[in-house]
Amino acid sequence: MDNEYAMIWTTTESYMPGTNAVLNALEFYGNKGIDVFILTWGDFLTEEYKNSFPKTVFEVIDPAWWPGKKAKWYLVLIDFEFALGNLFEKYKVILLWGADVCLANYIGDYFKISQSLDKIIMGTNEHGAQHYDFRNLSKKWPYKHTADVPFADVPLFIPKNKSYVLERVMEYQTRKNCAIDRMNGLNYALRDCGEDIFPVPGEVWVHNVPTRIKLEYKDNKIRFANATTELLSFHRKYWEKALCEKYFPINEICRKNKMLFNKMYNFLNRDLRVVWTENLEVWDG
Repeated sequence: MDNEYAMIWTTTESYMPGTNAVLNALEFYGNKGIDVFILTWGDFLTEEYKNSFPKTVFEVIDPAWWPGKKAKWYLVLIDFEFALGNLFEKYKVILLWGADVCLANYIGDYFKISQSLDKIIMGTNEHGAQHYDFRNLSKKWPYKHTADVPFADVPLFIPKNKSYVLERVMEYQTRKNCAIDRMNGLNYALRDCGEDIFPVPGEVWVHNVPTRIKLEYKDNKIRFANATTELLSFHRKYWEKALCEKYFPINEICRKNKMLFNKMYNFLNRDLRVVWTENLEVWDG
């Protein structure tokens, strides 16, 4: 694997509709020059499936990496540990992703932006502090878990010179009474390290609040209605009917947007090179 950039996330059997969608999307939207690493909770993928993506490394998570931790901890944080121990020495920028984050566009330029600026790129938190600083974070240990953080962990582009931010997040995990994990840990680490990041709009990368902005589906992409802004990715397991029916009151914008998200997942899983239908559902709203 000879590329300068890498992408990593963790997955389980139930998250494979998300993982397969991302792998197909990387290819479909022309995201070349990125080495991909997928950490799986269990060795459940066939060799035939793995061979369908010959440039992707599939690594089975070993619970001995951090003894005594439960599965959820590994699924939330072990990609940080793996990147620190195996990837930053080789790659100039690493994108830490998620199996429930649907890639919906070309994002290759953001690796170059992160590298040229030598800055971490993160999305703004649509639910959190809209002043985009850390004034609401606790200052004494143990740090408090809070949704009122300014930045989300989607996307998370990290140049190799900034890997110490992930080291700080993992160091928190060794402290007594640690009550923070991924997104909280990143925000506290950014504050404690005095790090200046390059923020990108959560509405374009995360879209966790599908009640506000009307979206439309055109040419296998999702766009803001009556605008040129294209959605680059969105978060949540919208391949599941139950998830489409959950989260936030259903108004007409929200219902139609979630139908588009479900349509995108089904397109990326059913209509592209590698088909995956297990646990994938169609939601008609």
